[in-house]
Amino acid sequence: MSKTFEEKVKEIKEGKNLDKYLHDESWTVRMAVAQQGYGLDILVHDEYWLVRTEVARQGYGLDILVNDEDWYVRLAVAEQGYGLDKLSSDPDYEVRAKALDLLAKDNEELTK
Repeated sequence: MSKTFEEKVKEIKEGKNLDKYLHDESWTVRMAVAQQGYGLDILVHDEYWLVRTEVARQGYGLDILVNDEDWYVRLAVAEQGYGLDKLSSDPDYEVRAKALDLLAKDNEELTK
């Protein structure tokens, strides 16, 4: 009998079977694993952008994810304060705006 999503997430939150769920067919299960900070070295290369976004939110692999094809992943990288010089000229408006905003705040702090 296969486990439901809820059962899998409960196990993940308890720290059980993380290696198994790291390769689950469901991206939502893999994202739950990333939320636990487990397997980030593998999940940084996940095929699904929401999983990679969670990896960025964990502060892992930012040097890789700053170049991600998906703008939402790059936005999560910018929110971590990483790669702001590069992301300040990002083709996506949301990413660019976040990076420029954080750079402006950094400059403001320096001039105080």
